[in-house]
Formats: sequence, C-alpha cells, structure tokens
Amino acid sequence: MLRNSDAFGQEFASGTAIREWSLHHGKETEREDMGRFVPQATLEALERLPLLDWAAYWRMLQYQLMLLSHAELRNIYQVEEGIEYRLKKEAEDAADFMAFIRRTKNKRWTWARLQRVCTYVLLGITKAEATTFQEKADTIRLLGFTEAGRRYLNSLKKNTESPIVTKLREPYTADLQLEIRSDRIYRLGGLPVLEEQNFTRSPVYIRNDLHNLK
Repeated sequence: MLRNSDAFGQEFASGTAIREWSLHHGKETEREDMGRFVPQATLEALERLPLLDWAAYWRMLQYQLMLLSHAELRNIYQVEEGIEYRLKKEAEDAADFMAFIRRTKNKRWTWARLQRVCTYVLLGITKAEATTFQEKADTIRLLGFTEAGRRYLNSLKKNTESPIVTKLREPYTADLQLEIRSDRIYRLGGLPVLEEQNFTRSPVYIRNDLHNLK
C-alpha cells in the first residue's frame, strides 16, 4: 500500500509515489492520501488521462530508426561511439521497446543512457539543435505559480531581460519550437484523450490553499 510507503512524506509525495498511484488508477483507499499532496484538478487528471510509457511510442521510434541512415542518426544528439549501427540493427526484429533495449544495452550503453538517446531519436533532436538550445535559450516558460510566486515574478520582471511567457504566441514561438515539437509528438501517444497544451492553456494559479485553483 502506498500509504505505508516512504514515498509518502509528511508534507509531500515523491514522484515515485505519484506515478505508482497513477498506475493503479487511484485506489479508493489511497485517494485521500494523494489528495493531500496534489490539487484536485491534478488528482482528477491522474485518474482520467492515460499514463504513457514507451509502449505507446515504440512503433514511431522503430520507424525512425529504420528510416534514418547511419549518417543521419549520427547527427542526433548524444548518438556516438557507433551506437547508430546497433540501434538500426536491433530495431528491425524487436517486437517491443523492452525487447529492443534488452537486445541493445551493454556495459557502456546502459538502460538509462539508451532511453535518453531513444528520446532524442524519437523527437528528432539533432546535435546542432541541442547546442543552439543550450547556448541561446533565454525564454522563461511559465507553467504555474502560487501567490508567493506571483509576487516574485513581479519583482523578477524588473530585473531580467528574458521574456516571461504565459501563453504561446508570436514572437515567442520561434524560440520554443523544440518544445512545441516535442509536446506534439508526446501527444501522439495519447490521442484522442490528450488535448493540445501549448496554445490553449494558461498557467495554473495556486492561491493560498493548495487545492484552490483559478
């Protein structure tokens, strides 16, 4: 039971606890526990929306690995040490993502490292794009804030030249193309349940009460 797990603290729940609770679709006996740590809207979303894993994206990743040449794969961020040959070879016959990882991993290429590379392949993030993002990214994307955060943001606006974006619109979309593309590909794994999130949502405003959302 999650209620007896160290994953539930006195004041917060760990990411592990939230994921485990979501995988079990919120057992009624534990709903009150989780309700102490996340807003009501988040609690309802965890119960309603699909919890996505690599199973939802394997065919898209497999297609990418088979479509791209070795040279094109070498341009993908963190693809190095000749791993592109192993990725293409093992993708052809693997029935699912788990089988693919088991066939591909070795001492140098661990489970975690391969998952990161597979994410970059799926999203088509090149070495050049990653370098540009790391060197020039200065747009602050605001997803949510508390009352204290609102006061801090007001003071921050006076002391930073970086734009603080609450809604995606021109001219900020040009700086956030990588994020927009990644979100759109992520959404493909949960269609038709997952809604578009970049252009239709405002930041979450949490007032003094954790559960009082605007």
